[in-house]
Amino acid sequence: MAARRELLRLRWRIDGRTAATVVAVAVAAIVVTSLVAASGDVPAWEATVARWINGWPGWLEPIMWSLQQVGIMLAPVVAGLVVVWSTRRWSYLVPFALVPPIRIFVESSIKSAVDRERPFTSIGSEIEVRGTEFAGAAFPSGHVATAFALALLLMAFVTMRWRIVVGCWAGMVGVARIYQGEHNLLDVVAGAALGLALGAVLAFASLSGPMSHEADEGS
Repeated sequence: MAARRELLRLRWRIDGRTAATVVAVAVAAIVVTSLVAASGDVPAWEATVARWINGWPGWLEPIMWSLQQVGIMLAPVVAGLVVVWSTRRWSYLVPFALVPPIRIFVESSIKSAVDRERPFTSIGSEIEVRGTEFAGAAFPSGHVATAFALALLLMAFVTMRWRIVVGCWAGMVGVARIYQGEHNLLDVVAGAALGLALGAVLAFASLSGPMSHEADEGS
């Protein structure tokens, strides 16, 4: 029991200034990437990145597929339940459970304004699609947004070593989505920015109030 609680407990809380800074930088990133992607075209440099990553060896596919599963809709809820199991605090489930519906709402709003197709359509048939998405709005990446929001929330409960792990894992979701042929680089960047903004807001609103009294600032 002690070991379980040592792995997952509230160790860090985000203050208002930090949360506001993260949101401001994230919004700026979304605006800039939106301006580039709004035309629907993929710049040559971005297409080069997509072709390069998409062209990595096929034996990586099962690994990439596995990595990107933390970006699915159910992942934050499952992670939140694990945190609840470890801490015995049901209130900690709230920010995790709010990630999917808020992400869908914001993502849909952005996609209605920035209509850029997936790589097979926006770049060409030389892109190997290893998933199911050949066409449709791709900006921003929902998988990446979910992964980054989840990573930021989990960082509040784990040690520094594990924060590095979850941060790198979130980054690899973006790489995996390009490798799978389902997103371009700016889709991923905008998705990461959206996820960080969402995670910062939820972490501040749900984990920095009275329930955060057990946080160990030195962890």
